[in-house]
Amino acid sequence: MKKIIMIAGGALVLVGASVGATLFLTGGSEPAVAPVGADGVVQVAPVPMAETHYYELDPEFVVNFGGKSRSRFFMAEVSLSTTDEAVIEILEKHDPELRNDLLMLFGNQDAEYISTADGKTELRQNTLDTVQEVVKKHYGAPVITDVFFTRFVVQ
Repeated sequence: MKKIIMIAGGALVLVGASVGATLFLTGGSEPAVAPVGADGVVQVAPVPMAETHYYELDPEFVVNFGGKSRSRFFMAEVSLSTTDEAVIEILEKHDPELRNDLLMLFGNQDAEYISTADGKTELRQNTLDTVQEVVKKHYGAPVITDVFFTRFVVQ
């Protein structure tokens, strides 16, 4: 009888040790559950967003181009946004190249088309592409996130 009690006791010790080791290695607690609001929607902690930095291309761009009936005039103030503050120094250093490329882009536009909403949207995207090309060339990555026309005049 002593042998049976000893074997049963040993088996209980082994099972207990196995359960204890499993709980220890897996954390042993309930899985984390996201809190649910009164409306039944899971509440999630907000993810911090990277800070946005702005760079204004100063002075504004002024371009003359021929229209179908007469000479036209285009003026725009342009600001850029990025989440990488280090790129601001690259923009300042390569401002002449950037301004040249943008002047070439702006000078090749059709005044009638860029006066429309679609034309402005397309010009904004082309401006972003041009800026990203220059930044990628000198910084290694196109880290400009957006382009803003803060003033836009076509006459």
